[in-house]
Amino acid sequence: MTRSTFIHLLALVVTVGLAAAPREAGASEGTFDCFNPSDDKDGDAYADAKAKAFPVGKANDLHCNWLYVEKGEDCDDHNPNVHPRAPEIGGNGIDDNCDGGIDEPVPYFYDTGYQVTTSSFSVLLEVNDPDLEWWQSQDLPLGAEVEITDLRYSGSPVYRTLPVTNHYDRWGVVNIDGLYATRVYQVRVRFYACFFACSYTPWSQAYYGSTDGTTPKSKVRTAMVHRALRRMHDSKYEAVGYNGTWTDGTAFGASKGEMWCSEFYSWMGDPYLDWNASRPTSVAQMLEAFGDSGGNYATYRVPGEGDRGDYLALDTNSDGQKNHSAMLLAWDLYLNKAWTVEGNSGNEVKVNHRVSSEIKGFGHITESMLW
Repeated sequence: MTRSTFIHLLALVVTVGLAAAPREAGASEGTFDCFNPSDDKDGDAYADAKAKAFPVGKANDLHCNWLYVEKGEDCDDHNPNVHPRAPEIGGNGIDDNCDGGIDEPVPYFYDTGYQVTTSSFSVLLEVNDPDLEWWQSQDLPLGAEVEITDLRYSGSPVYRTLPVTNHYDRWGVVNIDGLYATRVYQVRVRFYACFFACSYTPWSQAYYGSTDGTTPKSKVRTAMVHRALRRMHDSKYEAVGYNGTWTDGTAFGASKGEMWCSEFYSWMGDPYLDWNASRPTSVAQMLEAFGDSGGNYATYRVPGEGDRGDYLALDTNSDGQKNHSAMLLAWDLYLNKAWTVEGNSGNEVKVNHRVSSEIKGFGHITESMLW
């Protein structure tokens, strides 16, 4: 009998007397919001999108009790190949990853970004549309409509129509220039081809990329941001984090079941920052490392002086304690929030928004920290 079958049989017993209601605010420590195993009919470790989570005793810092399912939002709970972190398969007419798009272009993230300069970068995307892939195979040109959002001013996206360079069949490259140096941007793309009429793909998943700077410190910031964003890409496709080949934060030096937000940040900085022979593995150690280098700044300075790659210590449950680590991407003057990339955000790597009241520590990268 497989574990999945065993869990589903246990569901008949486990669910007796349990009310599947949303967790109340302020639920006690030592519980996680979990789903009944009967809510994961296809056994892919993601509960049906209509299922309700409820608090149960957790097994460790990262997981529900093993009898339960930790993640939801499965838009087709009868197909184990469909769930929020599944790859989008082009041409099958299915929303494989439950993001609301069907056969949308999928961007690829490189460790170092792609064709990065101080005023441009390129995005490589899988086309994912059979008609446009055939068009490519005939050496006919594709075009791209591109939405470009500077994360410092997210309320003013720019739209452009740009040519597509065929990287090879099924893939296309869009070069985006005329950008500000040392900025992080969000980019979405939809491809099109026109003969008698134009055929468009859906809008792509979001790509995040940074332009470069000219100083050693700015180049370190660019490198750290792209390194972190590549890990987000890996996490999205179950390579690291929840349900991944590298379970939890083990890819970044944490133990299985251990909170790994600080390990994630220190691992991103390892090739570039001098941790004084000891990698920080907690919020306190991280702030101490920045303090030793003169970079432990007051949090009110984040909007004016926070830069790509800087460190933020967060209070994510409003108890006044610093309990989470994040990497700053930009302070958004439109939203008045920080854009961050975070490890162990629900046991995944994610891009998030954080308000100023959540920020309880600010580690600014200084020259003395560089190798």
